[in-house]
Amino acid sequence: MTGTLYGVGPGPGDPELLTLKAHLLICSAKTVAYPAVVGVPTLDRQIAASYIQEGTTEILIEMPMKVERFPAKEIYVHAADTIPERLKAGEGVVVLCEGNPFLYVWTTPVCKVFFGFGMWLYQPA
Repeated sequence: MTGTLYGVGPGPGDPELLTLKAHLLICSAKTVAYPAVVGVPTLDRQIAASYIQEGTTEILIEMPMKVERFPAKEIYVHAADTIPERLKAGEGVVVLCEGNPFLYVWTTPVCKVFFGFGMWLYQPA
């Protein structure tokens, strides 16, 4: 069985402007993943905080802000190593990402890594 990876953009910065679909996905998620600059709280996580249920597994993917391409690819590969376990079990995984969940954010490189595994369905929400 294969789970679904949901890219969820939590809106323009105001928790009250979260879409109903994003709200439902975050509330029902067993796993929520999100990128963060090392040592800096993320706006995505702050917006979703009141909707993430107790017992939900959170996967923090810390991204160093550097000019060099390293270690970004390695970080994406690590995310691709961590999240598929949940997907293989048939679980949906919500990935929080500012902006459009597919066009402008970190989910695009992660998706490229996942396509290599050929084992998941991506659904922007």
